[in-house]
Amino acid sequence: MIYRLIFLNGPRTGERITVPEEPMCFGTDPDCAVRVDDPEMARRHAEVYQKGDELFIRDLGSMNKILVNKRETQEARLKHGDEFELGRTRFVVQALVQAEVSGRRAQRHRRQTAWAVAASLMLGLALALSARYVPRGPDAPVETSGLTPPPTNPVIVGRSTPPVPPALTEDLRLLREDLRVIQDTVRTLNAPQPPPPAALPTLTPPSAPRTPAEEAAELIGAARDAAAAGHFTEADRLLAHIQFIAPDFLPAYEERARLFEKLGRTGDAAGQWSEILRRSTESPLYQKAVAERIRLSQAAAQAAKPADADVRIASVQQTRFPAGDDFDEMRVLKIVLATDPEQRLDPDRVRVEATFFDRDRESGAIAPTAGRVTVQSLDDAAVNSAGEYLLTATCVIPKGLREREASAGAARVYHGYRVRLYRDDAALDERAMPRVLASLDPIPRPEARMADVPAAP
Repeated sequence: MIYRLIFLNGPRTGERITVPEEPMCFGTDPDCAVRVDDPEMARRHAEVYQKGDELFIRDLGSMNKILVNKRETQEARLKHGDEFELGRTRFVVQALVQAEVSGRRAQRHRRQTAWAVAASLMLGLALALSARYVPRGPDAPVETSGLTPPPTNPVIVGRSTPPVPPALTEDLRLLREDLRVIQDTVRTLNAPQPPPPAALPTLTPPSAPRTPAEEAAELIGAARDAAAAGHFTEADRLLAHIQFIAPDFLPAYEERARLFEKLGRTGDAAGQWSEILRRSTESPLYQKAVAERIRLSQAAAQAAKPADADVRIASVQQTRFPAGDDFDEMRVLKIVLATDPEQRLDPDRVRVEATFFDRDRESGAIAPTAGRVTVQSLDDAAVNSAGEYLLTATCVIPKGLREREASAGAARVYHGYRVRLYRDDAALDERAMPRVLASLDPIPRPEARMADVPAAP
């Protein structure tokens, strides 16, 4: 199977690329097989490869992910007519072999038909002549119409060619004309026919690329439908993608705030309303965001606190940064600790532990990352007007670490994080995304000592 990829937008709109047998890398790095000048595309964003007669695409650990038929995925099979998007560049998949095979079969069928017609005409002419001039029995009369009778007393002077009967001459002339027509027909049918054009999908490339705002307006409808159908993870992914491509598209923050509140994540919901307050003071959503922020703050204040603690994790927000000169990946967690506004936390007794996890591409095994992890201490944390402590945890993947891991036979990608809050070595609260990470290492018993608590990598 031969596959071809067609650019649907950008400066290379309409350009076609034939997929080779070896894997083909897409990205902004000059070493990539398909280098695209797209600010939203990673240096080594994705890889397209064939396995047998099937075509696949997989993410190479980029932060912007890939979309296949407008659905975000890590790896997917591609078929004829599928569209996929890397950064802001879109492609369509085209399969070519079927059209070529059909053309060869049609040409071979025309040759066979031509020879069959020629053979039938020759056989018919031969039968006609034999029926007219060849006797059917020993006493059968021979056709003599049109023949000149021999002279009564012929004088043989020398050997000469007997005259040809006029009827036979006319039949031979007609036979030659029929043969000439047959030869012309055979030559016409045997002439090489141009191959039929490969079937193309019915696509009309847009006259100009969509703006981020237009794309965001299209995707938010899909996010609302996913949330209404109960597909909350898919809805959150679509809304996060909208916020990435169009950071000032405020309806996405409103929809995500309602989604977080529906999932019981009131702290994250309040953070979305706070983003609306920060990004626009003149938007119609501003007053609504003020009211919702106050409501959620009051609800959080009235929420029951743990029986043995007066401090808890109010929210955790994750931010991804594009690759830099010294690192391939960087993620920062913004951690908010809620406590009594009149109470100051003792940094010698209260601490926060953050762990970032990677997943093995082949085995699916999950383990703490080998990157650099740093957590801000309470001494350096800021305190807002509500008495909340604001601190950060950072994970940096140094330049080339992912390639070295892949060379060692353990290709890994980022999987998630876990944040735990301790006081006097006793675990008070924790947050994990995805939530299954909380079960990898159970929270130690309150009476456990510091030496019993595993350190963050």
